[in-house]
This record gives sequence, structure tokens and C-alpha cells, in this order.
Amino acid sequence: MSLGDAGYTSSDALGDAFFPLYEWLFDDSSDFVASVETKLAEARREETVELFLSRALGVGAIVGILLWIVGTLVGWVLFVTVINTESIIGLYIANDTLLAFINAIKVPALVLLTGLFFGSIGFAAGFGGLVGAPYMQAGERKREINMLLPDAIAFMYALSMGGMNQLEILSAMAKADDTYGEVALEFRSIVQETEYFDTDYPDGGA
Repeated sequence: MSLGDAGYTSSDALGDAFFPLYEWLFDDSSDFVASVETKLAEARREETVELFLSRALGVGAIVGILLWIVGTLVGWVLFVTVINTESIIGLYIANDTLLAFINAIKVPALVLLTGLFFGSIGFAAGFGGLVGAPYMQAGERKREINMLLPDAIAFMYALSMGGMNQLEILSAMAKADDTYGEVALEFRSIVQETEYFDTDYPDGGA
């Protein structure tokens, strides 16, 4: 469900505040949004992609503003008290008026550019770090599933040899999360589909 749908409420104030920016920047049908939504599902993150990206924009903006302030202060210290800016351009300018104008804006411009540079890094780190989290979590889940799957298959084979039918095996796997971790969680999703959504998984023994 989109955050813009009528009747939607959220307890995430940061995500709600930056949702208009999300709507302005992203198209719900874009490949990027679809990719993030897929990774959220793979990482078992129970939140909408709209709210997640809105919050990421908010975090990026906050970190960006903080680093912009830091960068501006650093630029002021460097170009006002440390670095000699008299010959920083390195060009001979014969026009005294133009030279005076350049000298007047040179230090403020350098300070501003330093702040923008730091701010851009801050936004990229804040936004990118948050967006990258589900990709990392999904990758970790995939590695764990690949590692535990052979043992899970052997366990299911033993259950089938013991006379259990397919649905009983699925239920047993879903309850074995202490042993089979993420594999069991995937089977739990399958069991929930059979119980709550009437998904039919035919019994192979029938």
C-alpha cells in the first residue's frame, strides 16, 4: 500500500516527513524502487518500500546537513586562517574590477564548495548506508540458507521415511528454526500460505 493511499497512518515521523520528497524523486514503477522492494522482502523487513526510502532520504538529509555544517567550518578554518588564498587561482587578471570581485567572492565560494562537498558525502553515506542494509541482510540470509539447506533436505527425507506426509514435513521444518534458522523461516512462510491463504501444496504421497 502506498503512503499516499487514503486512511494510511504511520508511526514513522521521519518517513512521513520526507514522503513528499520520495514522491518527487522516485517513480513507484522504477527499477530502483522495485529492486529495493525485492531486497526488503528477501531480508524479511516488514515495511513498505515507500516508507523505507522516505526514511532513508530523511537520514541522508540529516547526515548531509550535519556534515555540511562541519565542512563549512572546516572550509572557513582552512581558507581564512590556514591556507593563503592570494595565489590560489594562479591566473593573471589585468582588469582591476574583475580581480577585486574575484578576491571578494573567492574565500566564501571555497568555503561554500567545501561545505557542499562534505554535505554530499554525508547524504550519500546516510541514504546509501540505509538503503544498502537490506541488500546486506538478504545476502546474509542467502548464505545461511545455502549452508543449511543440505541438512534441512536430509531432515525432511528422514521425516518422509518415517511416514509423515508433505504438509506434516513442512510444519515440522517450520518449527525447527532453532536448528535450521532462515530455512525454517522460509518454510514457516509456506505453512502460513497453506493455513491462511488456502494455497494448495499437493501431498506427494497421495
